[in-house]
Amino acid sequence: MITQDVPPFSRVVTERETKCYGLNKIGLERRGFDSTRLEAIERAFRLLLRSKLNTTQALEQIRAQLNGSADVRILVEFIESAQRGLHK
Repeated sequence: MITQDVPPFSRVVTERETKCYGLNKIGLERRGFDSTRLEAIERAFRLLLRSKLNTTQALEQIRAQLNGSADVRILVEFIESAQRGLHK
């Protein structure tokens, strides 16, 4: 059961505990995302999911490093507006 918000562009698994485990690269490629857009989103996901930073710290790093991408901006805005928390 998914009880929190799921970030855009992501893959989620719900076996025992719901976890977001990265970028839905195949789906995004099918939607026409080029490698530059995918790399920017993937770097943001690495900071959000795999770094030892909490969500607030990760968002600061994402904004500082990846602020030129519209897709990353969508991801950041979604996370900031999440009402029920975020699956990470």
